This record gives sequence, structure tokens and C-alpha cells, in this order.
Amino acid sequence: MTTGRLEGYRNMLMMLGRAAGLTGLTLATVASGPCGSCNSGDECATLGELVKTREKGLADSAGASASTAGTSSELALNRGIAEQWNGSECPTVSQYQAIVELKFPGRYSNSSVTTKDLSNDKCCYHVADSDCSLGGRPFLVHGEPRIASVMRPGTRPPEASHVWLTDAQAEHASVAAFARLSLQLLSLGAPAELVRDAQLASLDELRHADFFFDLASRDAGSLLRPGPLPVAGALDDLSLAGLVESNLLEGCIGETLAAEHLRERARLVNAPGLKAALLDIAEDETRHAALAFRILAWCRDTAPELTRQVLQRVLAGQAPRQRANEAWQHVLSPLLGALC
Repeated sequence: MTTGRLEGYRNMLMMLGRAAGLTGLTLATVASGPCGSCNSGDECATLGELVKTREKGLADSAGASASTAGTSSELALNRGIAEQWNGSECPTVSQYQAIVELKFPGRYSNSSVTTKDLSNDKCCYHVADSDCSLGGRPFLVHGEPRIASVMRPGTRPPEASHVWLTDAQAEHASVAAFARLSLQLLSLGAPAELVRDAQLASLDELRHADFFFDLASRDAGSLLRPGPLPVAGALDDLSLAGLVESNLLEGCIGETLAAEHLRERARLVNAPGLKAALLDIAEDETRHAALAFRILAWCRDTAPELTRQVLQRVLAGQAPRQRANEAWQHVLSPLLGALC
């Protein structure tokens, strides 16, 4: 990975962390700690960082329930192993896993951890198949993405195989996702500025959808436009827990990954106009991600323990799916972990 890309990830982490209300000291720790930006496959931390991680994990897990920190036996085992570490030398592999899993339950459920070495006064561990691993905010209903059909006047609907058409459908679905978000925020009495920015974001997504439908139409040689979008069940859950979960999946995670995906695609494009347009859309998606983290901060202020429980569950469920995703490894995994 180039230095420029790594610096871009760090800047994204800091910007989103500020939107989420994290302090500068916390952000500095996140950017260099056990879940921070290490070499691919390696996790490194100083003894001081590991001591702080253990203390925070022991404190957080003291009142944690089995549903948020694995089974009670696993929690007790991790606490016992973590407490055995003397804090003056690098933890053993089992001690390191226990320390990290107190704060990030299930992090190594699909991974193997081995000792690497002491590098630059940091304890380093190699993780095989670690949990650190498309356009717009996805519209999820009961965990499943919804998109509209595609209409081509006078003919049967085309197959949604072309990349621009897939982007167009995703951006179109984002309009519905933001419409639901606005209703969720209104129903829960959220601050007016959050509702306003959700409404403005939906207009961004309409513009993005039009842009990608125009590109798809050009390549297809005929006009392509969205058909009906199935929305049944989209408002089944208007609870605060429902908002926390959908905002995490669609906004914090979905928008951040979408922005970085668009930047990578822009890097590979030769046409200057198209490159600039993709980068502009990526900036919009970055603002949408920041809005999602602002909403998460409001949820944490409103119901800290509920938000923490949902965040832990979503983080544990998403980590294995995002394996090998650099934006997840360098931005979302450390940031969401710190917010737990």
C-alpha cells in the first residue's frame, strides 16, 4: 500500500472520529493501537497501549451480558487469561487474544494468531485470515438489500449486469434509505440539523442516480430508468435500536466503504471528466458517512448502553464479511471498536 493511500485512510478515520464525538487523544490512540493501521496481517501495540486496552476491556466486560460479549464462560475465560498478564513484557498469544477479545468480542473467531516479534518497541502479532479486513447508502429491509427494477421503454427490462447500471440502482435505493432515516429521526425526536442533513443527502443520491442511469443509458444505446422499488416492511422497526443498527450498516459502514470504493475506481479511470465526477460523488458519500457518525454520537448520548450493545453485535457480525477490505481494516474496524 502506498504512503498516500495509508495517509488517506488515516485522514478519513480522524474526520469520522471527530464526527462521532471522539476526543483527539482517543483518535490518536485508535490510529496507532492494536486495531490501528498495521501492516497487512500484523497487529502491533506498545505495552502502554495494551495495558490501557486491557483495563478498558476488563471494565467494560464487568457488567456485560452474555448476549454482547459471547457466552459467559468465554467471557470469564478471557478475563482470567487477561488478568494473568504482568504488563511488563509482551503478552503471550493467548493473553493478547484475551485482552483484545474483551474489548472486541469474537474478533479472532475465524483467525489464527501467532507471535511475530518486538518491533520498534511494539509487541507485534501476525493474524491469518483476520477479521480486519457498492455505491451509496444501501437500502436494507430486514437485513436484505432492496433495489428497483430497471425499465427500458418499449422492451423488456435489461439485465442489471453493467457496472453503471448496478451503480444507478444502488444510488436510487439510497434515496429510499435516507427517506426512512428521516422518518426514524423524526419519530425519535432527533435534533433538527440531523433531519435536515438526511433530507439533503437524499437529494445528493437522486443526483448520483441520474448520473449513473445516464452513463448506463449511453452504453446501452437506449434510455434506462428505475422502475418500482419495493418498500414493504421498511418501517416495521422505528425503535432507537433499529435506528442504531440501520445507521451503522447503511451509513457508518456502507457510506464509508462506498466512498473509498469510488475513489479507487476514479484512480483507475483515464477520462478526466469521469474521474472528476466519481471523486465528487465520493466526497458526497464521505459527508454522508460523517452524518452517520454524527447520528451514532446522538444515539450514544441518548442511550449509551443500548447503542454499545448494538454496535458490538454489528461489529462482530460484519468483521468476517469484510476480510481483506483495506478501508475496513484501516478506518472502520479501529473506529467502531473505539466507539464500543
